Amino acid sequence: IFSQLAKKKPLGNRIAGIFNAGFESTIAADELQNLEPAALDAHTIERLRETDVHGLVDLSTALLDVTPMANDQLFT
Repeated sequence: IFSQLAKKKPLGNRIAGIFNAGFESTIAADELQNLEPAALDAHTIERLRETDVHGLVDLSTALLDVTPMANDQLFT
């Protein structure tokens, strides 16, 4: 994924992230400093809901905790 972003210049201070447990998601939120979670648009939220077959992902933030119980499809 990062190789595809190598030539992209970041705009603004909004970020999103995927974490495999709540601890990492919480630490990321605590360490944002001058960054802020991006707002997920309706299309993105719907796609994530379709992929989240176990209902484990909290979609209220762009710092997604997919938990260690999520399958490989959810990470992709």
